[in-house]
Amino acid sequence: MNTRKQHRQLSLLLVLPLLLTTATGVAYRLGHSWFGLSKDFAKIILKVHTAAFLGEKGELIYVVVVGLGVIFLAFSGLTLIQRKILMRPQRVKRFDHRMVHHLLSGVILIPLAVTAATGVLFHIGYYYLGLPEEVADILMMLHQGGFLGRALRPVYVLLLGIGVGLLSWTGVNMLFKGRRKRVSAVDSVDLM
Repeated sequence: MNTRKQHRQLSLLLVLPLLLTTATGVAYRLGHSWFGLSKDFAKIILKVHTAAFLGEKGELIYVVVVGLGVIFLAFSGLTLIQRKILMRPQRVKRFDHRMVHHLLSGVILIPLAVTAATGVLFHIGYYYLGLPEEVADILMMLHQGGFLGRALRPVYVLLLGIGVGLLSWTGVNMLFKGRRKRVSAVDSVDLM
C-alpha cells in the first residue's frame, strides 16, 4: 500500500478522535490558564481528553492509537510533500485547500509530533510504568508547550489546536473533493 493511500485512510479514521482530543486539550489549557476552570470540571475534560470513559484498557488503546496515528500522519504527510516538491516542482496557480494543508503541515509538523509523542509517553509512563514525577513533569511541560513560559503556554496550545482543526478541515475537504473527481471520472467513462 502506498504512503498517500495510508495517509488518507488513517486520517479519515482519526479525524473525529483527534478533533475531540484537540478540543478538550485546548479547553483544559485555556480554561485552567485564563478562565479559572474548577478542578472538578477540569477532571471531566481530562477524562474526555484521554477517553477515560472507555475504561482503563480502552483509554490506553485510545491514547496510543491516536498519538501514534498523529505521528504517522505528520511524517507521512512530510514524505508526501517532499516527494511532490522533488518530483514535480510547480508554480503556485491558486490558493486552495491543498496549498493551505501543505503549508500548515510544514509549520506545525514538529510541535504536533512532539505533543503527540509526549502525550503518549506521559500517559503510559506515568499511569502504567511508575515514571518518576520529575520525568512526568518534563513530558507534560513539552506536551503543553510549557517551555514557552506561563504566558505563552496557552497561546501555543490554542495555535496548535487551531492548526489541527484547519489541517482536519482541509484534509477532509481534499479527500472528498478527490472522491468526487474520481466518481465523476468513472461516471463519464460509464456513459461512453
